[in-house]
Amino acid sequence: MPEWLVLILLVVFVIHFVVFIRVALKKKERYYWLVSTTFFLLVLSFSSRLWFERIEIAGVPAYWMPRVAAWACTAFAIYLAVQRRKTRSQPIDGESSDQ
Repeated sequence: MPEWLVLILLVVFVIHFVVFIRVALKKKERYYWLVSTTFFLLVLSFSSRLWFERIEIAGVPAYWMPRVAAWACTAFAIYLAVQRRKTRSQPIDGESSDQ
């Protein structure tokens, strides 16, 4: 990946991190904390790729470690989003959904 693209993605991830951390602090919901963590890990990964590209841990580039953790956070955040959507779309007890 070219260095200019890594830099652009790093800036995009920093902006997203700042926005979502503010939302997480305001709403205090686990979903927003996970999204914030995901963007923090992506910032860590892309800054490592930009400035410490040659560092390896057990033969694996160090910038891959936070990226894999970001994938896990994203998967869990998607799970929480689906669960939240399911609970919001269920009718309240006693109400009919055929109105």
